[in-house]
Formats: sequence, C-alpha cells, structure tokens
Amino acid sequence: MKKIFSAVTVSGSSIFFYGQMTYLKNHGFALVFASSDGERVRQMLADEPYFEFIPIDMRREPSVFHDMIALVKVTSAIFRERPDIVNAGTPKAGFLFMVGAFINRVPVRIYHVRGFRHESLNGFRKIFQKVIERLSGALATHVVCLTKSVRDLGISEGLFQARKCHVLGPGSSGIKLEQFDPDRFTDDYNQHLRESLGIPVDALVLGYVGRLVPRKGIAELIETWRHLRDDYPTLHLVMVGSEEAAQPLPETMREKIRSDPRISLVGHVSDPAPYYAIMDVFTLPAYWEGFGNVVVEAAAMGKPVVSTTGTGTRDAVSDEFNGLLVPVKDSVALEAALRRYLDSDALRAEHGRNGMEWAKRFSRQAIFEHLRDFYFEILGQSGDLQAIKARASDEKNTR
Repeated sequence: MKKIFSAVTVSGSSIFFYGQMTYLKNHGFALVFASSDGERVRQMLADEPYFEFIPIDMRREPSVFHDMIALVKVTSAIFRERPDIVNAGTPKAGFLFMVGAFINRVPVRIYHVRGFRHESLNGFRKIFQKVIERLSGALATHVVCLTKSVRDLGISEGLFQARKCHVLGPGSSGIKLEQFDPDRFTDDYNQHLRESLGIPVDALVLGYVGRLVPRKGIAELIETWRHLRDDYPTLHLVMVGSEEAAQPLPETMREKIRSDPRISLVGHVSDPAPYYAIMDVFTLPAYWEGFGNVVVEAAAMGKPVVSTTGTGTRDAVSDEFNGLLVPVKDSVALEAALRRYLDSDALRAEHGRNGMEWAKRFSRQAIFEHLRDFYFEILGQSGDLQAIKARASDEKNTR
C-alpha cells in the first residue's frame, strides 16, 4: 500500500481535502496529514477518520525561530512515516515539506500551488515570497498548479520549470455540487431568509461570498455599489464572509458597509448555499485567487456571475456564457457588467442556466479522479489505473 503525506500550513486550509481522504483511502492509499492544529482539521478527522493527523505548528508569516522548529518536526515526521509521496501546498508548508522530503529522499515530492501570495505583496516581501516559491519548485519532483492561469504565471515568472508543472483536469480542488443544488430551497424558504435580512421579496439582490479582505476587490465592489444603489432603488447587497485582523479593510470602508441599511453583512457561515439561493447576481471582483470556488458554487446554484481576469478567477468563469469577466481593479468595468445583468431578466436567466452546466466540470468526483490518475501515473502503477478504469466502465455499462 502506497503512503501519501499531505500538508498545508493552517487548519483552515484543510477544506481543500474534504472528501479527498475518503476517496483515496477507497483506492488503496494510506494517508497522513499535517497542519497546524485547529477546529477545521479536527472536524475533517471526525468526518473522515481514514488518515493519521500530525499537528505541526506552522505560521504563515516568516519567523526564523518558529520556522526552524517546524522544519525539524516536519523532517522528523517524514522520516518516521516513510511516505511514497509528499504533497504539500500553501507557501509555508509547501517550502518546509519540500525541504524535509528532499532531506529524506522521498521519491515523489509534489508542491501543490493554490495561488500566489506574492501577487498581493510589494517590495522586499514580494521578492522574498518569490524566492520561496522558486526554492519549493526546485526541490519538488512535480508541481501541481490549481489552474491553468496559476501554471502560466508560475512559468512566465520563472518560478517553476514547465516540464514539472501539471494541472489536474480543468483545475480546482473540486466543488461539492450536491450541496449547491437550487432545488434544496423552496420559494417559501427563500422568502423567509430574505425577510430575516430585511429584503423585500421582489427586490433584486447582488451577492458576494468570501473573506472581507482588500485583495477580494472589496474597494471596487463598494465603489460600484455606491452608484448602483442610487439607480436601482430596490437593489440590496448581501455580503457573506468574515473580516480578518491580519488583512483589515480601511475603517472608512467598514463604516460604509455597516451603516448602509441596504447592505446585509452576514459574516462567516458554514453553508453559503441558502444565501446564493436568494441572490439574483453574484460577484467576486478579486485581484487573484488560486481558483474562484465561490464563483462556481454560485454558478451551480443557477446564478450569473461577474468576476475578473485575475489569476485563478478567470479559470472559474466562461466569459459571455455563464458570466462576465472584467479587468482587475476596474470599478467602471465592474459596474457596467453588473448593470447588464440588472437590466436584463433574460440575460440573467440564460447565463444562470448555462452556469449550472458549466459547474459540472468542477465536481469533486471528477477532480478526485484526476488526482488518483496522477498518483498512479507518477508511481508507475499504470496497470492498477487500467484495472480501476475497466471496473468503472463495467459498472457504468451494467447500470
């Protein structure tokens, strides 16, 4: 049985692995997972008790003392576990685990790139972050990029060698499509939720889901909203997500959001699907993402979407099919795109229907299959892969 040792820096990032552990265990892999300890990873372990969890305190920001301690713990854990594959992502864990795996001569070392933090940095911090990316890529035997645009940027900036870079299928970590099914919610349920937020049943709703941090394009969204709210008297804005002390919004912007009676600030929720259900248009004007998961979630719920041509976000939308893409940090273009949807019931309906089809390509099952195939391929187990595909074909033919 081949062993996979996966890792991310903080507990919250374990969300990328939900369902994956069960899937890989069912395909014959032994699984080990490491991150900083926390509620999110403990919940995953409770839901999917198929892996060994090794808590290692890793911090997002550079800290020579703590990073050296973490590296010793990482290297020791890899030595004890003797994995066949180390697959680590997020910048800090990616770097520490690529070093530890290289020291231990792990045959397959995968640096899993879920976005580039340096896109939001400047000066020395940006240079330093890019150096870390280059080192992680150099120590890895394979680099898996979450999307094509992430791969393209990594190669064009000289961070990774093209021959090492891979994208799994259409990209993404996979969307749990059964969770984002509009049929889950009745008209009565949607009306009740609207009423609880003070939104009239016949009002148009513009929606946003994501952390309330600057790089998500909150400044452009609020600037656009300032114009839209005057021209569309019944329009409401629903913002689902929490603020972060490490990346705060300017106080003036926070006050604009809090004081507007037509903005519903919901905060973090474990299941955003009910809020997608009451939206008429969804937007994520982010500067960059690894992949715009929330954009595909909204599409799966039958909502037209407006996002940007930034890294990661442009992979999540089919422009002029299920949504509209605008340049990064361009509030004028964002406003124009949103107006197209607000002014046309027919366009909203058409792109909403298209989005439900578009979202199917990013199902968790499909992405997990691409990951499984990738593991078998790099381990040289093509016979096992062919046997799995043959069984799947037989099962399909007998249904």
